[in-house]
Amino acid sequence: MEISAKVEFVVEGGHIMEATGIDLSETGIGFESDEPLTVALTVTVDGEEITRLARLARVAKTEGGGYLFGLEFTQPGPGG
Repeated sequence: MEISAKVEFVVEGGHIMEATGIDLSETGIGFESDEPLTVALTVTVDGEEITRLARLARVAKTEGGGYLFGLEFTQPGPGG
């Protein structure tokens, strides 16, 4: 169902983010916000750990029933 409701949730470092709920069902909620949803991400590539802050850029459901996430780094890596 369509809604217009205040949504609060906790993100990185315990920060409380506010958003506006736009649709609600028994299985989930859609929301919009003026702020990007930021996550801390650590990836190990060839034995080297790479840690960055990133924003959730997209989510899509795959044909196999899983999810594809796209994150955009919000801080530069070593060397700029």
